[in-house]
Amino acid sequence: MIDAKCEPVSVEFPLRGEWYCPNTPGSKIPSHGTNRFGSRYAYDFVQVDWKRKGRPAYRTNIGQYLFFGVPIENYYCWGLEVFAPCDGIVVKAEDGFKERAKTKWLSDLYSARKYAHNFNPNKDDTQSVAGNYIIMG
Repeated sequence: MIDAKCEPVSVEFPLRGEWYCPNTPGSKIPSHGTNRFGSRYAYDFVQVDWKRKGRPAYRTNIGQYLFFGVPIENYYCWGLEVFAPCDGIVVKAEDGFKERAKTKWLSDLYSARKYAHNFNPNKDDTQSVAGNYIIMG
C-alpha cells in the first residue's frame, strides 16, 4: 500500500564518469543474481578501459591478474570519490576497515563461492563479503 503522504526522492548515481555494471549468475542473497536481471540486492560498478580488448578494469594484462594478481591501486577506480546519492543525515561512519592488497582470479573465485554459500544475514549487523561490508538494519 502506498502512503499518499510519501514524496518522491531523487537519487543520483554516486560515481562520476562512465561505469560498467556486470551481473552474476548467483542465486543466493546477497548475490547479484537473486532477482530479475540480477540487481535486487547488490550492484558492482566497474570502471573499464573500453578501448582495450576484454575491457579490463585495471592497468595491467590478463596474465598478471590470472597468475600473480593485480594490486588494487592499479584499478582505474582506485582513489576516486564516491558521492552521496541523495540528501540525508549520516548516522554513523567508520574508516580503517582492512582492504585486501590485490585481486587474483583464483582467490576471487574462491571468495565469491565461499561467501555465496556461507552468508548469514542473521549473524550480526555487519558482515564482510570479499572486502565489501554489508550493513543490515
